Amino acid sequence: MQTNPKRPSPAGLTGYVSEHQFGLMMLSCALTLAVMLAVVYGTLGFVPIWAVHAVPAS
Repeated sequence: MQTNPKRPSPAGLTGYVSEHQFGLMMLSCALTLAVMLAVVYGTLGFVPIWAVHAVPAS
């Protein structure tokens, strides 16, 4: 990505975040999804709800 030569980019963490905003947002979404899937897998597993033995059949 070409930066505007008339406008200097900020240094440090602020500059990194402003240049990589989309990628950082995708990374945070992917990490959130991974945590949610891990919680579901840890509690129910990846099986249909009708196949879980803890749920009584009606």
